[in-house]
Amino acid sequence: TSEASFELGGADLPKTVKSIADAFKNGDADGAKKQSVAAAKKIEDVADLMEMYKPKTGMNLQNLLKKPTVKNAQELGNLGAAMAELTLAKTPAKDAAKGRTKLAWENFSKDMRDASLELAKAKDQKSVTAAATKIDNICTACHTKFKD
Repeated sequence: TSEASFELGGADLPKTVKSIADAFKNGDADGAKKQSVAAAKKIEDVADLMEMYKPKTGMNLQNLLKKPTVKNAQELGNLGAAMAELTLAKTPAKDAAKGRTKLAWENFSKDMRDASLELAKAKDQKSVTAAATKIDNICTACHTKFKD
């Protein structure tokens, strides 16, 4: 990853993700989108964004999604929605081989955002687990298609 991509207008990427998540928490989807579009222009590589899921280099979202609770569902869901909105803003400029189309990228990103918002609204453990499982399945499907 490149350190430069973590410098987003004087703030680091985790702070940007949290700011976008706060916009979702406050019901400001348009604000979340605007922040994401602006931030995405300063993120050089999608791999830098994906680092936010990792425990040591990011926000540990990957591990938190494995055992979500009702207590952390809203925060985790809003962070996931923020990551999805940033990923959507990083849609490739053109289609690539192996079905790696702009449309597929957009659909995975939107599905991730929607599932994350479901998680944020989940009020019982069964709903929390179902939403987190849906998120995991979307991640796996997207990585199968786009990750080399």
